[in-house]
Formats: sequence, C-alpha cells, structure tokens
Amino acid sequence: IGFFDEIKTKSSKNTELLSGSSFNWQNYYFSLGSSTKNPNQVQFKYIYRTEQNAYNSSFAAPQVVSHTFNMTGAIEKNKNQTLKWNLSYRNFVSSDSLKQKNEIKNNYLGRIEYNGQFWRGFLRTNSLYEVKAGREQKTQITFVKATNGYGNYAWKDLNNNGIFEINEAYISAFNYENIYVKYYTILPEYIAVNEVNWNQFLWIQPKAILYNAKGFGKIISKISNQFRMDINRKIYADNSLGISDYLNPFYSFTNNNLIFSKIQFYDQMSFQKNESNWGLDLEWNYNDAKNIQSNGLDGFSSNVFSLKSRINLNRTFTLFSRISNGTRTNKSDFFAERNFSFVHNEIEKNLSCIFNQQFKLDLTGTYWFKSTTFQYAVNNQADFSVKWSRKNNGLIEARFTTMFLSYQKATPNSQVELIMLNGLQAGTNYIWSLNVGQKLTEYLQLNVLYNGRKNSASDQIVHSANMEVRAIF
Repeated sequence: IGFFDEIKTKSSKNTELLSGSSFNWQNYYFSLGSSTKNPNQVQFKYIYRTEQNAYNSSFAAPQVVSHTFNMTGAIEKNKNQTLKWNLSYRNFVSSDSLKQKNEIKNNYLGRIEYNGQFWRGFLRTNSLYEVKAGREQKTQITFVKATNGYGNYAWKDLNNNGIFEINEAYISAFNYENIYVKYYTILPEYIAVNEVNWNQFLWIQPKAILYNAKGFGKIISKISNQFRMDINRKIYADNSLGISDYLNPFYSFTNNNLIFSKIQFYDQMSFQKNESNWGLDLEWNYNDAKNIQSNGLDGFSSNVFSLKSRINLNRTFTLFSRISNGTRTNKSDFFAERNFSFVHNEIEKNLSCIFNQQFKLDLTGTYWFKSTTFQYAVNNQADFSVKWSRKNNGLIEARFTTMFLSYQKATPNSQVELIMLNGLQAGTNYIWSLNVGQKLTEYLQLNVLYNGRKNSASDQIVHSANMEVRAIF
C-alpha cells in the first residue's frame, strides 16, 4: 500500500499567482501478490490517480481522474511449458472529454504468451497474443532526406517536376540509394484506437523421437517443418463494432477504420536441413501490408512459393538452386497508377567456393520475368562476389553484377516500370561495390563502402561512397 504525490509550484513575477507549468499529481496504490521466488506467480495492483492544474494561487479541482486495475502472472508447469499474462484496465475521465470527439474513457491491455516443448523437442511452439485500446495523436506522413545519408526509401522523379511526391517513394534494391526516411508529423488531435497482435511459431522435428529409426521411419526423421505467423492491426474505434470484432485478428475491417495492417505467413518444409551432402526446402511466403497515408490507404501483397536445393560437391564447392513463382499486388486509394498486379517467376543458381576460413568466392546466375496484362520485363543476371577476412583484423568484400534488362509495354505506367525494374533502366546494367572494414584498435572500427553502376544507354557513371568510424564500448 502506498501514496505518491508530486507537486510543482512556480509563481508568476510580482504576483502570488501560480504559472501554467505548476501541477499537483497524486497516486494511491495497492498491490497484492505471491513471492517472486515462486515459479507460479500472480500479482494484483490498483492505482487511483488525480491530476490538478494551477488556478490562481492554488490548484483547481482534479482535471484528470483515473482508476487502473492490473493483474500479471506466470505459470511454469515444468521446464518445457511456461505461460505468462498481463491484463490491465484503466478508466480515464478528464475535464475536457466533451471537447474531444473520439475521447475514450476505457483503456485496456491484454497480453498472453505461451512457450511449449513436447516429446523431446518433436514439437516446439511459441504463441503471443496482445490486444490494446487507448488514444494516440493523428499523424501526417512526409519523406525527408536523412542527415547521415542512411535511409529506408529512394526517390525517382516520375513526372520530372523536381518535387518529392508520396507516390514517387520506393525501396531501392541498392542500399546507397535509400537516403530518405519516412517522417511522421504529430498533429494536436487525439483519436481512439484499438490494436491487436498475434505471433505464432511452430516447429515440428520428427528426428527428436526417430533418431534411431530405420527404413521408412528414417526417411520421416529427415523431414522438418517451420511455420511462422505475424498479424498486427490498428484501427480507429467505431461504435458499430463489437468487442469480438476488435479481438479477432482475422476480422476484415473497412478502409475507413484501418490505420495500418501487416500480415505475414511463412512456412518451410525441409528434407535433410543442415545435414548430409544435399537437402531440399519448400517455402511459402505471404505478405500483406496496408498503411494510411495523407491521401488514403496504400499497400501491397505478395504470395510466393519457392523450391530450394543444396548439394555439397566436396568440402570446397557447394551448389545452391532456387526456383520460385509468385504474384505481387499494389493497392492505392488515391493514386490510380499504383493499382496493379503482376506475376513473378525466378530461377537462380549459385556456386559457393569456400577455400578456407578467410576466403570465399560466389558465382551466381539469375533469370526472372515479370508480367502484367500490359507490361513485360525479363532479366538475365550474372554475379561475381569475393569475401576475404584477415584474421579478425579486417574484411574485404567485392561484388560485380551484370544485368541484361528488357522491358516492353502496351500501356505506359511509370509505377509498374519502377517496381518491375527495381529502379533501374532497361538495357545492360553494370553494378559493382567494394566494402573494406579495418579494425584500428580494440575499440575502433573503420568501414569504407563504395558503389558504382552504369547503364549501356548512358555515358554517365554513378559513383557513391561513404566512410564511418565506429566506436565499440
């Protein structure tokens, strides 16, 4: 049981009146729980809080009154299973509630996490489910140039007007071009929001119980499967929706309710993963992301299936292969040219040569084509890369890429061309990079990075370089 009181008083000049920065905050709390040494724990806590602002020479009646109830706990049945939870409810009332259109008085937070391992590791699972309700300030999105040159987005002036427009931002395949960051401007208006998160991981490994099996059981023991699911959604509070709608991570909200949404499914079935002289991986990767912009929702989705193989020819040479088929779809409420979908098929071969612990060489060949109803792109690509580490004192990495890009269009669309060609131009593209890292002292690391590229249709060569010194404490 406790009490917390924080008072700040500051009088105005030549008067006894309190300034607007004065305040009086009071917290009364009560908690009851089990010993922290007990593997099975539970704790309950209640907080009563008031906030008072200055009024003349004293403080006014409480402007904010809130009641918070919180319960946390953990259950550890054995070393193989744990369950943790956190449940909170807060009733919040302020004197200016009537001034806020979407003022929310009831805030809640629920979080449950479970970890389990069964049958000697045959099945492993991790689950995290979380729901929230509260308030946040409205934001407006713009793009600004990063002061240090390291950003997440690149810019291509599609209409040649010299103005950075939202639909001209994209993620370049070359990191040195991503020099812009997404900047969120906080607006003074608060809105009621609800959020739900669900993360699920599942790993099945028959080898844990069939390690001595023979015949058909031995074949089954070489198969493993990993599944991962991540769902994150945030929406505006709406009186027409019930509590079950907010708690359901798969509920289909309208674009008018949605603030952002991110859904990812990933599954990998493997045969002889990280063992023997060869192995196979069958993968499925699904992504769906939506984010509210200044002019409505903007998002994309992708659905890709891949088959990968690995063959260890000997201790030095390893051959990797990948074939994939998928689709990508872009959606935009405001920019009509950003509404499109295309098929993406790709074949890749890689020969990795590890001569010793310090020297590695990679030769890669890639072919892909992307197609919509009105656009078609083909790429033939060859990569040569070398990596040389010098006994923990330094690292040198070099890469050279030749890309033969062709692009045909029945109907022009600069957005489709930008994404299909990854920001490059049709024709022969030469791309090279050099990264040198040197350990100066025990606490100082020097990195020098250089990138260059050239297109056969232009005499111009683009050079980009940067240097950094990193201190390690």
